[in-house]
Amino acid sequence: MMKLNSGIHKKTSTQLLRTFLFFIIIAIGVNNSYASYSLSSSDKTSKRKKTKMAEMYFANKNYGDAAPILYDLLLGDRKNPEFNNMLGVCYFNLESEKEKSTEYLEKAIRYSKSKNNIPLDYYYNLGKSYHINYQFSKAIRTYNNLLNLVPRDDAEYIADIEHELEICRNALQLTEHPVNITVENLGNLINTEYAEHSPGVTADETTMVFTSRRNGTGSKVDKDGQFFEDIYISHQVNGVWTEPKGISILNTKDHDASISISADGQEIYVYKAGYYNNNESNGGDIYVSKLNGTNWTRPQKLHSDINSPSKESHISVSADGRTIYFSSNRPGGYGKMDIYSVKKLPNGQWGPAQNLGPNINTIYDDDAPFIHHDGKTLYFSSKGHKTMGGFDIFKSTFENGHWNKPVNIGFPINSTKEDIYFTPTPDGKRAYMASYRKGSYGRADIFRIQTPDTENTGLFVLKGKLINTKGKPVGHAKIKLSYSNKTVGLYRPNTASGKFLFIIDAGKQYNLEVRAKGYRPLSTVMNVPAEYANKENHSVITLLPLSLRLEEEEDYPEDIELIDYNISKISLEKTAFTPEIENDLEVPKLKEPLKITPTIKLPAKEKPVEQAETVTTVKEEEPVTNPIVKIPDTTKTVTKNETYYTIQILALQIPMDPEMFSYLDNVKIFQTNDGLSRYTYKKFKSFNAATQELNRLIRIGYWDSFIRTVINGQLIHPKMNFSTSTAYTIQLMSLKEVRPVSYFKNLDGVHVYRDSENIYRYTYKIFPNKTEAQLALGEVLKKSYWDAFVRKAYWGEEVLFSDFNAKKSNKYTIQIMALNHPKSLNYFKNLPIDRLNLNKGKDGLSRYTYEAFDNKKDEKTFLNIAFKKGYYDAFTRTIKWYNKN
Repeated sequence: MMKLNSGIHKKTSTQLLRTFLFFIIIAIGVNNSYASYSLSSSDKTSKRKKTKMAEMYFANKNYGDAAPILYDLLLGDRKNPEFNNMLGVCYFNLESEKEKSTEYLEKAIRYSKSKNNIPLDYYYNLGKSYHINYQFSKAIRTYNNLLNLVPRDDAEYIADIEHELEICRNALQLTEHPVNITVENLGNLINTEYAEHSPGVTADETTMVFTSRRNGTGSKVDKDGQFFEDIYISHQVNGVWTEPKGISILNTKDHDASISISADGQEIYVYKAGYYNNNESNGGDIYVSKLNGTNWTRPQKLHSDINSPSKESHISVSADGRTIYFSSNRPGGYGKMDIYSVKKLPNGQWGPAQNLGPNINTIYDDDAPFIHHDGKTLYFSSKGHKTMGGFDIFKSTFENGHWNKPVNIGFPINSTKEDIYFTPTPDGKRAYMASYRKGSYGRADIFRIQTPDTENTGLFVLKGKLINTKGKPVGHAKIKLSYSNKTVGLYRPNTASGKFLFIIDAGKQYNLEVRAKGYRPLSTVMNVPAEYANKENHSVITLLPLSLRLEEEEDYPEDIELIDYNISKISLEKTAFTPEIENDLEVPKLKEPLKITPTIKLPAKEKPVEQAETVTTVKEEEPVTNPIVKIPDTTKTVTKNETYYTIQILALQIPMDPEMFSYLDNVKIFQTNDGLSRYTYKKFKSFNAATQELNRLIRIGYWDSFIRTVINGQLIHPKMNFSTSTAYTIQLMSLKEVRPVSYFKNLDGVHVYRDSENIYRYTYKIFPNKTEAQLALGEVLKKSYWDAFVRKAYWGEEVLFSDFNAKKSNKYTIQIMALNHPKSLNYFKNLPIDRLNLNKGKDGLSRYTYEAFDNKKDEKTFLNIAFKKGYYDAFTRTIKWYNKN
């Protein structure tokens, strides 16, 4: 007979022969209509054909279709021991029917004709049924009786029974000392009547990927009657998981299973089974898909240190990305599935796979590793160790160079069924796992477990965002975190949103380095107080562009100030409006934009308004119309000659009273020329002070806030036709066709700018005030530039050409940058302007060079200067190259 957990036992080889014979019968004679067999009373199918159909489904482990046929057969032959045993096995393997299995397995033994010739597996199956239904004493008694019947030379069978006895004793002990938990089913948006498993959750619990056997890609049905596996993703918004969406680029017509997601949500790991002659083989490999902006990449197979000709079924990557744990049944292990690790070497390559050893791996299956965010606690599932049945979840800590003895995390987290794919949160207070429990919607469901008695992990989660001075995300960056001169982690923010996440120990001081092309490198200190343990903090880091720092402007802060998130965030009960956090992944679109209905005070003589206007948040790129709403008077709050930094917190098409921001003082409205009302918060003399306050606003919920500049009382924004600065210049002429600055041989300091109408304007020097420019104008007129005149210098004027100030004998120069849209040489404020040159190439690129030298020995000196100033892409080129190109 079929054993419940390990196939057909050698004592019942006649059953194996019968299975082969019936497959031959099916191949030559069974009509296809049996695949849609119905149990209606009008069905005239003979008992013999029903039996063949039941055996076919049973052999394919399609217990759901086999059970009703066997039940029908028993209606006419209720004392048939073989039918009773088969139906009991079917019910045992159907999650919602396990309790029914005991009745039929007991009948299989009771109705056997010869009490001295009862198949041994009948007892074994009954013992398994007692165990899974928490009747441990009966299970122990049944297994002990079975031991007396098994021949002494069948060592394998005896060992199997003794292992089942040990499991029952473990279960008795664990159920007598349950742990304090609360189990919550994630609901019918996540779970279905089909199996859901392998939940992978990001460290901030905002994104979850999982595998489901619901009707998905291609609607392909496996031989067990279930649909093929597909990968789904959901996001937690305001504490509710959104409707899952299939990730099309990861799902194929075959089985596709997600097995984990990185802590920051930037990588999904996928298991793909191997196939041979259209059948799933023993092999299987692990693939990775990366989040490129808002899109997932096509899965790429991991390197050969992880994947092998054997099966690799699960993976977990440490929070710092430097160690990978995975399970494999490759040769050389301790049993079936074993857990291995690979570490990243100092050269960036991955080292060889190492078995975690006998403290972790047993002669049974050890699978589904999850390395906690602390980097030293390993959770995994095992059918060995002190399991109470099937896979149980264990944890082990790495101390003094080795893994401690694993500990069962307890009942009722673990049960007599399969408990696997355990994903705890950084603070250890919650976890996600797949299991079948009372209240499940069908087969295995995904649950969230609250573990209030778990010790604090002492970890601190920082969710951050890199932006530039215009509030735009900076995604292509590298973040390095160090402690005591040792690298703790290397991180890359999302390329579209600039968001990043890392998890570190509280009570330590870290060095933080951020590097991004086109921005000044940031190197600062981040002190994380011990009281921030098990807390989450939001922070925004503003990167400054290269060479944009003024002498009086402060540089990056020496350290990053962290404010307790729970203390600083705005209570939802307050009337202050907090913009919703944007989710950059596959979040369902809202049917309507976010709306707020303000109270508008009307003059006494005006008629009351029947319905208040709706205030709608809009993106600045959208076309807007002027609203017909009385706008609060802001003339007293804006001084025309003021210049300062401020923080924009909101832009509305239809304005509302700034008193709506009851939790923020000093909120001002700017009515801008594009029809939007922009709300700003406070005035700051330095960019550093504005950045510190911006970080606080982000932490309390104003995720879309960013720093802007007010110059002469005007808020500078992208669509503003904002023209002049406080500096002056002398315009010599304007031309439709460009000329090189060498045309002006008798003037030193000539630049050419191209305006929005593609007119080339030639100017002479920059002067701090109008008086100095007028004095210089006299000298210019004497040199026959009769059309010259003094004007204010334009903001953002683009330099196209400049004198090269180099001797003809010089052969080399240092290229520091190449741009599609040229910038003024004043852009490079940390390099002397008289040693810079701009070269307009035939390919349309503007190439900026620094210095000129004849001796190649000087190359290192000038390159080092460029590197120290932040121009990491600088390199040497010959001057002759620029003349040709």
